[in-house]
Amino acid sequence: MAGIIESMNLATSTGIVLYEITKQRREYQTKNKRGQKNDPKIKTE
Repeated sequence: MAGIIESMNLATSTGIVLYEITKQRREYQTKNKRGQKNDPKIKTE
């Protein structure tokens, strides 16, 4: 039973760490305007 609990704790903590990494990367990209596609303007005359 102890091995099952330890592996569940490891899985839970790994999930939390991955969630925090994703959250912080998204925040960084939003602040620095990275990861957004800029389409060129089309001139119409």
